[in-house]
Parts: sequence; structure tokens; C-alpha cells
Amino acid sequence: MLEWVAKGTAAFQAEVHALTDPAFGEPSCLPGWSRAHVVAHLARNADALLNLLTWARTGVETPMYTSTDQRAREIDAGARRPAGELRSDLLEAPTRVSRGNWPRCPTRAGRRPSRQRGDARCPSGIPWMRVREVWVHAVDLDTGCGFADVPREVCAALVDDVAAGFRARTDFPPVELRAKGAVAPGSSVCPAVPARSW
Repeated sequence: MLEWVAKGTAAFQAEVHALTDPAFGEPSCLPGWSRAHVVAHLARNADALLNLLTWARTGVETPMYTSTDQRAREIDAGARRPAGELRSDLLEAPTRVSRGNWPRCPTRAGRRPSRQRGDARCPSGIPWMRVREVWVHAVDLDTGCGFADVPREVCAALVDDVAAGFRARTDFPPVELRAKGAVAPGSSVCPAVPARSW
């Protein structure tokens, strides 16, 4: 999982560093967000995950964000910063998260609740939360990186994660996902992953 984090971080940073300064203000794939918003979000997400790691380590409740409004304000403020400052903030983000020692959360801390916007989370899931952010938002930057550039095993895990969210919803019907063109049972969502039903 930490290898996925490292590779996704490198991929996201490469996309960002290829941008010209004016390109930060151009639209991303996310409605209402510029590329600068996406970069600011990734930097602030590192701080939010550090909050969860602090909670896991100390037992003192430290949610990712104090509120949805606070999260939005910080992202908007970050998006208004000069491109050079955004790049520096993004480069420092992995160092900030690593201060939380996420690879070494003690076993007893792993049983403490953490929250992602109010949902109970186990600290062992925190690296996966960062994996999702760096890889999906690398695509959201709309700079040419697509899901075909995301490692197959990460794509498969993303599909499972999204599907699990739908499974928890009472307003979502049962579905089966198959790779495009696959018709036989046991075909793949990604080339290395069996078809899934929920």
C-alpha cells in the first residue's frame, strides 16, 4: 500500500510540475474546481490524514477537518496562492504525512476509531485513503494522465472501493461490472481482476 502511495504521489507531482503557471488556473475535471483547487486539496488532505494518525497514536480525537466549511475554505484559499507556492506546498505534503509514522502505527492504536468526514475508520486504512487521493486526482488534473496510466492493481482496488460505497446505499440497485467487451463469466474488470457482483 505504501508503494502505491509513493508511486501515486510521484505521478501526481509529475503532472503538476509539467504545468505552466497560467495552467494552474485552467479547469480540472472536477466541476467548479481549477487545477489549483486540486493541488491545494491534495496538500490539505495530507494535513487531514496527519490528524487521523495523531488521533490513532494518542487517542485524542482529531478529525480530518473541523467541518465541511473549513475544508472548503482551506482549499479555496490554497487555490488562490501563486503557482510556485502551491508546488512547494505539494512537495512538502508527503513529509508532513510521514511525520505521523503511518507505516508504524502501533497495533493497539489500530483499534482506535478515526474518521473521514464523520465515518469511523481504522488507522490501517489511512494509507489507502491517500492512494485514492493521489491517483484519482492525478486524472482529475486533466493534463493527459488517464486511468489507463494507473496501475492495474490500483484500478481494481478503486473499483472495489467505489462498489463497496454503492453497496451500502439503499437507493442503488445490484450491479455486475465487466470489462468492455467481456461476455463470459469470470471476465475481468481490470485485466488481472475477476468480474464482480454487488
